[in-house]
Order: sequence, then structure tokens, then C-alpha cells
Amino acid sequence: MKVRVYDNKAIISGYVNVAERISKRLKENGIEFYEKIKEGAFGDAVRRNNNIKILLNHDYKRELGNTNQNLTIYEDSIGLYAEAEITDEEVVMKARNNQLSGWSFGFVPLKEEINENYGNIPLRTVESLNLYEVSILDSDHIPAYNSMSLNVRDIASEPLEVRSYEQINIEVEEEKPPQEEELQRDFDNSIFIAEIDKFLNERKK
Repeated sequence: MKVRVYDNKAIISGYVNVAERISKRLKENGIEFYEKIKEGAFGDAVRRNNNIKILLNHDYKRELGNTNQNLTIYEDSIGLYAEAEITDEEVVMKARNNQLSGWSFGFVPLKEEINENYGNIPLRTVESLNLYEVSILDSDHIPAYNSMSLNVRDIASEPLEVRSYEQINIEVEEEKPPQEEELQRDFDNSIFIAEIDKFLNERKK
């Protein structure tokens, strides 16, 4: 995650998830498994949904924007990449104080494949999904690719599965706006005065 902080906004960018990357061991409904998102699944999901939200800590009461406003999101050869311009005062303050910890995302799987022969624990490959939101996590929500579900009936008929994966590097840059040029400058005006004197003397001749 890269965070650039200005006076009243923060530009936050980075990879939300890496495609084809096998997760740490997850546990849901008492069942342990590994998981990966198939390459291309995020790209298809983004094309299907033109109103993906960006939230703080998966809190739908803390919506920070969406893909129609301030969120750019796409899948490239690495995975799901997002960039957002955030003006929320709390998030900007947390960004300035290095209190953001990473990205997370909420989705509903549409098609999946289970490989029961992946060691002693099944490997779940999500081949297709609906992506509803990405979240910026603060330091109270440390990401470590984990599994949980959210019931958000206004968003999806099925519970959203939430995943966050460990951010190795959080890079924070504070960029100050260019300083206005000083209205008054100390400079040597002797040459200017000499030229005026020369002009006036020539007119007297």
C-alpha cells in the first residue's frame, strides 16, 4: 500500500489481492482450507459492477466513495489494483499518522473448484465472483489474509465473504503543496535605478 498525504486529502493505492496466490490457512464454518482467486476473476467482476464501494474497515456506514467518484480499480497481470483519493478527515489523519494497515475486499463467489488433494487441507479456487467493495483497514484491523462473512442484505442476497491479505510494505509520503512565491523579495535594485537615472538624464539633454 502506498499513501500520499496532502493538506486535506490522501491518495491511497496498491494491490488489494494477488491473483493465483495461495492464501494462508483459512477457517470458515469449522472447515479449514486454502484459497486462491483465479486470474481474470477480478477483471470480470469489475466489468460487471460499475459501483464498487470503498469503505473503512468494511463498515457500510463509513463509505469513502465508489468507482463512480474517487475509486479506480482494475486487474492487471499481478492482481487487483486500486487507487482512491480520500478526503474523509479521519482517514486523512490516520494516513498522516501512519495508522493505515492495508487493503481488504468483500465478495460473493459465483463459481469455485475444490481440490481435495492439496496436502491434507483442501484448496479452494474461486473462478468467478461478484466484487462489492474494497476496504482500507486501519491499525486496529491488521490484515493477514483471513476469512469472515458479513450479512449486508442491501448489498447482496448472500453473505459477503471478506478477505484481507498481509501488506508487507506500507509506504507513506507527505507531500506539501508548492509554496506561494513571496510577494516581497530582497533584491539588488541598483541597476534598475541607474537605468532610470540614465533615461532621465538623456531626456534633459
